[in-house]
Amino acid sequence: MLNLLVQLETDLTGYDFSRLTIRNCDLRSLNLHGVNFTQATFRDCVFSESNFYLILLSVRSPTS
Repeated sequence: MLNLLVQLETDLTGYDFSRLTIRNCDLRSLNLHGVNFTQATFRDCVFSESNFYLILLSVRSPTS
């Protein structure tokens, strides 16, 4: 599902992908600010440095 949204260049702000397993996804071109990945599992995914930082912040957030 996420791969399709990436290909369609969808604005993912506000989307909830929590508790999903995300596989084989290239997320380098996306702005992931405001996307919920709480307890998501990433397998064989590629991130930009800034996106990886946003995901680390959400993992370490006390509200997660």
